[in-house]
Amino acid sequence: MSIYVRSWLFALWSALVLISFPWWLPLLRGTLGPVGLLFGAAFWLGHGLAALYLFACPTCGLSLFSSGKGLITGRSPIPRRRCGHCGRDHTAVE
Repeated sequence: MSIYVRSWLFALWSALVLISFPWWLPLLRGTLGPVGLLFGAAFWLGHGLAALYLFACPTCGLSLFSSGKGLITGRSPIPRRRCGHCGRDHTAVE
């Protein structure tokens, strides 16, 4: 399975987590109290960090969710088919 397909599966999973947020956050808050809110926020922020660091181009290390390297770059919830830095095709199976 290519890194592009894996990153799309992760993006769909993240969308499911976002859509179900109103249901699972009150459950955490009800069972764990105020710590549940912190846990829920950490869980959601962890998804953002995972998108930036776990799905990187094997050639140059740029995230599939970033538009390029540098101080001011764009981020997207949709992974890129081609690397914004080196131009590598991510749909190829390694």
